[in-house]
Amino acid sequence: MPERSFRILIRNDSSYLSLNQSFNHLCGGVYTSGWLPPVTIAPGSVGGVQAESDGFATGTEGYVKYDVNGPDGKHGMIYAYWDNPFLGVTQFRYATDAVDVPPDCDYSGPSNGGSMFSTKVSLDFTINFMSYAHGLDAGGDITQPGDLVVYGTGPDGGLGELLGVLGIDENPVLELELVDAVQAPPVSPPELFGQSEPPTHSVLADATLEDWTGSWHNGTVRVDIELEPGQLPEEDEVSGTVYDGTVDPPLQFSETFVPGPVGLLTAQEETIASLVAGQAQDQEQRFAFSHAAKAVLELAAKTPLNAASAAGHFEALAGKATTPTPQAVSLAKARSAGRAIGVLLQNGGGAAYLSHSVALFLFGVFDSKSGDKVGTELHYERLDRIGKPIVTVVLTTAAPLR
Repeated sequence: MPERSFRILIRNDSSYLSLNQSFNHLCGGVYTSGWLPPVTIAPGSVGGVQAESDGFATGTEGYVKYDVNGPDGKHGMIYAYWDNPFLGVTQFRYATDAVDVPPDCDYSGPSNGGSMFSTKVSLDFTINFMSYAHGLDAGGDITQPGDLVVYGTGPDGGLGELLGVLGIDENPVLELELVDAVQAPPVSPPELFGQSEPPTHSVLADATLEDWTGSWHNGTVRVDIELEPGQLPEEDEVSGTVYDGTVDPPLQFSETFVPGPVGLLTAQEETIASLVAGQAQDQEQRFAFSHAAKAVLELAAKTPLNAASAAGHFEALAGKATTPTPQAVSLAKARSAGRAIGVLLQNGGGAAYLSHSVALFLFGVFDSKSGDKVGTELHYERLDRIGKPIVTVVLTTAAPLR
């Protein structure tokens, strides 16, 4: 069973329009056997695509595009994107356009718009959100978009808000519906979410230590973070005390940590070691991957690296090694491991990696209209030894721990 997967079901309820795949791309992971994107989704039928992680500490990310065709030719297109990383948040986006939608990953070209909230011209079809199932074991399906969370734009420059959940879902299922809509007007956020636009959540990648400090709780989990007494401005450590009452007996521990990549070198060194072991095909490659991972993490601790830069640096270092594994396989595994490390690093100083497989993510909450910051949240995630999410909760500031 893969650590992460994401399935999209597209129900074509149009009376005369067909969906014909124009492009699909995996930015991370592999397609699940038997779940390649269908070439055509005819009126009255359902098509599905599913992708999954391809090793420990990896996730899946990708997108698919379909032309919407009628008897007289192309009427427009639809786009569906998913991102289910090992740590962070599960999110997705769907959009329509008369011509094309720029993707949210592995893309650096000029943008031309395309949002789940609007189209530049009126179309005679629309795509609707039907449901979001948390996964095989989670239950509690979401059928109203207002119960989802709106996140900022994609890490590689994709446009349009991303929808998602607060944390990670191991194997979610998203269902969308294509329907006829004669000269359908653009769908606006109030129509999609109700009377008011929801706030946007974004990781505070440039967070300062002061942003982290405070007492955070949600009733069952508390995290108290403070600067050490007499700490100098140039020192980058904070002291954290964790109480997780979701297990019996409760998990309690205290430690100092540095937000950002350093935690992956120390508190969660085992996560990186397992990632390397899962991708390397022989002992020499495992040695090369380990050294490349350490070098990338040490560099990221000194100089901020985006996901693409971190992945490229890892591939350049790991690809120099001569191993018994065929070169094509070695390069593919290096790309997979490098991308996984890049994804772990993309949140910068807005993420902290602690012992006991605990990860913390500092999110800013922003007003959708003004862009003003209206709040801060601490997302607490804890995984088991094989990467299965155990606890994902949102913490807000509270009274100090007693």
